Amino acid sequence: MYAYLRSQVGCGDPLADSASGTLLHPSVGTMIDETVVIHGHPLRFATVDLAATPAEIRAQLLPCAEVAC
Repeated sequence: MYAYLRSQVGCGDPLADSASGTLLHPSVGTMIDETVVIHGHPLRFATVDLAATPAEIRAQLLPCAEVAC
């Protein structure tokens, strides 16, 4: 993901110069949500607990779709 984000820098789209990415991974019983900024690109790793109820899974996924400002 980092290589892709960096390959888009300087291609004429100002949003690409600071684009972000999320790796979403399934888990059972464990939640991780970490973000690191590397060369101006926020990279996020998050898990979704598949042992949760459908409503809880939805609640876990919604923040992953939020746009960081």
